[in-house]
Amino acid sequence: QGNGAMGRSPDLRSGAEWPNLNGEGHRTMLSPLAKLATRATLHYRYEPETSWLEAWRLTLAVPLERRRQYQLALKALERYDLPGAELRFLSASGNLVFRVEHAGKVYALRIGGPGRRTMDQVRAELSYGDDLQGTLGIRTPEAVAGRDGQLVQALPGDDGRTRLVVLFTWMAGEAYGDEPTPQQMELLGRLQARMHAFALEHEPAYARDRHRLTADQALRWTEVHRTGEPVLQDADWALVLRMGDYLQERIPDLFARSPKALVHFDLQGGNLLLDGDDLGIIDLDDCLTAPVVLGMATALTYTTTKPDADDLRRAFLAGHAAVHSRAAELENLLDPAIALIALREVRRVLGWERITAKPWGPLVLQESLRVLRAMAHRMGVQVEP
Repeated sequence: QGNGAMGRSPDLRSGAEWPNLNGEGHRTMLSPLAKLATRATLHYRYEPETSWLEAWRLTLAVPLERRRQYQLALKALERYDLPGAELRFLSASGNLVFRVEHAGKVYALRIGGPGRRTMDQVRAELSYGDDLQGTLGIRTPEAVAGRDGQLVQALPGDDGRTRLVVLFTWMAGEAYGDEPTPQQMELLGRLQARMHAFALEHEPAYARDRHRLTADQALRWTEVHRTGEPVLQDADWALVLRMGDYLQERIPDLFARSPKALVHFDLQGGNLLLDGDDLGIIDLDDCLTAPVVLGMATALTYTTTKPDADDLRRAFLAGHAAVHSRAAELENLLDPAIALIALREVRRVLGWERITAKPWGPLVLQESLRVLRAMAHRMGVQVEP
């Protein structure tokens, strides 16, 4: 949620001119992979399944989809005492997020995907954010009550599906982004270690209602079936299959040796806000109970293929070790953990009917393969066909 200037949003009900939808003036909060992909939807082509016609169709669909999203946001704002509020689109991933300005104050409106969460789960998430802020001093956004006094609003959509809405206070700072410095990675390591230590000492109520990842479930991430369109070259398939076999041997050890606790499974640039040397979290939606080394791996996956990846990794681990006494013990589990996260993404995208089902699908697939190959090289796994 950066400090960039935001213009006045269109009034859909009056038929006002539609804003530029090519990203100008928008501070998006998508993950690094998704941000790359949304910039490349029109001209990026991943052979053989993405024709220029398919890419063009996806690009033309964006304005229509954005209009629907604005209409949904306007409907959500009716639940709050914010007459004449101005809206600005920020991101669309698992949640829709808008910047809201009213009477000199700024908020973030989050509209959850239909069926993703229950009311109790979202309330537990908000309570966890309060715990992080009150107990650890970690900045998290505060929820704002609606007209009915409730922090979570159930919003029926025109499609017959209900979405859960939360309005948050706006947090000061700039987006952590996808080009962190070693100093920023050290801050991230410290932040994550504090969260892990807190969750290990006592189980937050939020953890009791979140998914608990088991070794058997993680083993299924290694099963990537060669079905549907032939979207991967032989060398990429050899990489996926070999790493799947290798990780099947490592997963039991990973789950046995790493402590398990509530972890944030998407603690990266799009969910972090930097204010000087203070790092805050703007979204606690993607939390689950899992080996803490997988949480560490998720934070590092986004930097694994950068030119200064080794420096960033060392800084992150130094920050982690300054807080968490078991950081060094877990370090030799990191490479297979990062590879597992990357393979999970490959499996997820290839599981779609078409990898262009979401505009960023091709680039997520490409970057995940790069991470997987980098980890194979680090671990000395022979993957050539």
